Amino acid sequence: NYNMKNIFYITKKSWLAILVFLVFGSSAHAYEKDPDYSSNLTGDWQGNRLKLYQHGLDAQLVYRADGINNSSGGIKKGGYALGNVDLKFSIDGEKLYNQPGSKIFIYFLNNHGGQPNSKKVGSVQGVDNIEVATKTTKLYEAWISQDFLDGKFSILTGLHDLNSEFYVTPSAGLFIASTYGIGSEFAATGENGPSIFPTTSLAFRAKLQPTDTFYLQAAVFDAIAGNPDKPKGTHIHLKKKDGSLLITEIGTNSDFGNYLVGLWQYTKKFDDYVNVDTNGDPVKKSSHGAYTMAEKILYKHDENTYLTGFFRFGKANKSVSMIDYSWSSGLVCNGFISGRNDSQ
Repeated sequence: NYNMKNIFYITKKSWLAILVFLVFGSSAHAYEKDPDYSSNLTGDWQGNRLKLYQHGLDAQLVYRADGINNSSGGIKKGGYALGNVDLKFSIDGEKLYNQPGSKIFIYFLNNHGGQPNSKKVGSVQGVDNIEVATKTTKLYEAWISQDFLDGKFSILTGLHDLNSEFYVTPSAGLFIASTYGIGSEFAATGENGPSIFPTTSLAFRAKLQPTDTFYLQAAVFDAIAGNPDKPKGTHIHLKKKDGSLLITEIGTNSDFGNYLVGLWQYTKKFDDYVNVDTNGDPVKKSSHGAYTMAEKILYKHDENTYLTGFFRFGKANKSVSMIDYSWSSGLVCNGFISGRNDSQ
């Protein structure tokens, strides 16, 4: 009896923004090496999966289940199991419709299970990065990108997860605590959070990467992700009064490590938590912030066995932000189990 309109709801005014197709320009790229699906759970589908890939279509289904138990403190002892389903489709434009450098990405998301943080722990930052306030199925991402100048410049538009490209620390992805995704000081901003899990908004992103070790990227996002009053399904409402979220990031990736610095700001102003004007109304202040990250291999035994360390720090305008600043750090050992190069 599930109402399908809750899964995908878009206002008529938003269709044009979603369907913008970047047909201008092209960039020649050699095809990547065909993937080996033999180690996947469902295999190669009797050779059909590889054939689909060679024609430009790749599908991925990932299920994740976490068990969290609060043993002491917090709201209440006890735990929950929670789950996350990712269904992703990637389309290579050069293979499928002869447009070099073009890519289409469609991502459906389902979240279910308990709420260990909100009902057992009570942490501001959260304890598990797949916990959601509302269980639902939705269209999470739907975008198209186009490369130019042999891949040195690219643009992207559509429903987009900000944290898939900005404020990303690759080694931190091993940890399940929410704070190791996007920084808590940024995640707690806006009327419904920025365009991150579990709700995204329309975006336009441009990225310049003149070398393999340096990049500069910037994006404009609809300031309100989804519809705060309708948490189920996908909702896109473009209203001028909502404003935009602007973000830019510069980074380097070399043998000396990964380093990045980012700046973000909402164009709409928010109520100051403390200060009021002569009429007793909250003073309007800008919501903005900055972040930085450093990630480096600290010890390397061979190509598959090494120790990586990272440090992240983010700052937000405390006048209008729930969290003034946050930092996180960690160590990740790769390949520590003999014969399992991907173990961490």
